[in-house]
Amino acid sequence: MLFRGKTRVGRIFGSIVGGTLACLSATATRAEDVKAAYESQVGYTLHLLEAGRYGEAVDTAQGLVTAYPDAALPYELRGTTALYVGSLTRAQADWTRAAVTSKDSTTLYGLALCGLFASKLDVARDDLTQAGQKPGLSAAQTGDLETAR
Repeated sequence: MLFRGKTRVGRIFGSIVGGTLACLSATATRAEDVKAAYESQVGYTLHLLEAGRYGEAVDTAQGLVTAYPDAALPYELRGTTALYVGSLTRAQADWTRAAVTSKDSTTLYGLALCGLFASKLDVARDDLTQAGQKPGLSAAQTGDLETAR
């Protein structure tokens, strides 16, 4: 299984929170307040996912998308929650939207997960290969890349 316990979820998103926060800080008038609220909501959404409270995680991820529509991370979180609740169409739409503003390894990995869940193995393999060419994949994600080959 691609999602194995709470540390895996945190690793998937932990590396991209900083970049998104930096982007928000550059544009917000009250950057510290925005950054703290954003960080808190992201952390709470991850906590809900780790606790198996998927319905609530969907709601908090939606709140992030509404509050920060130009950031990639809220779409990645909502896309991940959609995978957990079995909404592949929603997940694909969110990860594709995230890819508009972010082409990092995590976004490509998320697109690969959607390909795997949709049984589009060639698409998933291509996305995993592209993700592997960028820095930021965890050891577990790299293992998924090796398995896909």
